[in-house]
Amino acid sequence: MDPYQELGVPRDASPEDVRRAYRKRRTKAHPDKGGSKEEFHAIQKSYEILSDAERRKRFDQTGDAETPVSDPRELAMRDIAAMFLQLVNSSDVDHTNIVELVKQNIELGVRERQGKITQIKTGIEKRERALKRIKRKTKGPNQFGIFLQNDIAAHHQAIARLSGECDQAKIMLEMLAEYEYAADMAPMTAREISFAFPAWVK
Repeated sequence: MDPYQELGVPRDASPEDVRRAYRKRRTKAHPDKGGSKEEFHAIQKSYEILSDAERRKRFDQTGDAETPVSDPRELAMRDIAAMFLQLVNSSDVDHTNIVELVKQNIELGVRERQGKITQIKTGIEKRERALKRIKRKTKGPNQFGIFLQNDIAAHHQAIARLSGECDQAKIMLEMLAEYEYAADMAPMTAREISFAFPAWVK
């Protein structure tokens, strides 16, 4: 089950987007409204996963929100194995340095994530400046301020997720350094990598 698909939200959906989608889908899927118990249960479970920061992070990294991985090296090896096997299936295993390609892909993924973190931080700074300026002239909650605060929180969550992935990449590279691959030709350059791995290069 993919909770993002169940709720119909993108992977970078903010907590407020998740709540809004959940309320909408829950109403339509309720058995009293013509929905099924199975669909209603799936929507409920999806919301439980995406509204919990730790479970959401776990699902983003492993595709499994139920079974926590206590050993970071085990999680790193899962990602390395997925990339390695994909390369074995799609490459000339005699003339391609598969270990080097996996390394290049991880390093490229880290650079992309670091770039995204920089962009997100810039966005947070702008929102914080706007938050200081928006005031309500009459009594009542400052709805625009609340919107900004929720969005800032979502941006901080995104930074935490990307930073965690960069930390994981460091472990992956350390593990990969323990191996070599005896290819019959020089390793390909990053420019020659003609495919991408969704878990690392988006």
